[in-house]
Amino acid sequence: MRGYEVRVAVDLDRVEEAARRSGRDIDDLLNEFAQRLQETAEHLVDSWSADESWSPRPVLPSGHEIVDIPGSSSAP
Repeated sequence: MRGYEVRVAVDLDRVEEAARRSGRDIDDLLNEFAQRLQETAEHLVDSWSADESWSPRPVLPSGHEIVDIPGSSSAP
């Protein structure tokens, strides 16, 4: 199978603030973010095909990591 991997960045400052406000762990929020992206992608790929039975998992999970975003500024 061939794959197409997409990288998406999220503002960690906002995620940290959301974690503080919600009382949840930041890793839990990031895992939920990754899971929801995968689910959305699966639904989108399925919507392109009239026959959804041929591919039970059109989007495979991939790892995620924290990276620096070029050109972004971090204001203290």
